[in-house]
Amino acid sequence: MPTSGQRFLNGPHGILIVDSWLGDPISRRLSPLSIVLDGYQVSPTRWGGNVIACPPGRHQVVTWADGAFGQLGTSRLEVDLADGQTLTVYYRVPAGSRGRAVLSVNRPRTGLRLAVGVAAGALVAAVAILAVVIRSR
Repeated sequence: MPTSGQRFLNGPHGILIVDSWLGDPISRRLSPLSIVLDGYQVSPTRWGGNVIACPPGRHQVVTWADGAFGQLGTSRLEVDLADGQTLTVYYRVPAGSRGRAVLSVNRPRTGLRLAVGVAAGALVAAVAILAVVIRSR
């Protein structure tokens, strides 16, 4: 697949930022991020913000993580970019094998609600166990 190289840097342009997230640092190291813009591989890429200068117009963004068993979380999105515009596109790989990847101009949820729910559930369970132990004495 050809790389973007200097193709997008001549003439008027906008800035496309692909902001990506993948949980822990070990997963990020083992699963490199791939971005294809209008059929051209963007290189180099990294987890976090990837700034890409490209001409105004409609563009197709395709992202995925290169996992041990192939591509994980492949997502496609068409975006319209105006001259001088900075547009951030957010990419998040699925949390598990049944999850869905997210590629959107809207920031995806980070899972904070789930973490708070799990912590609250663990607290309730601990209090219940403590109450049973105290009662049995």
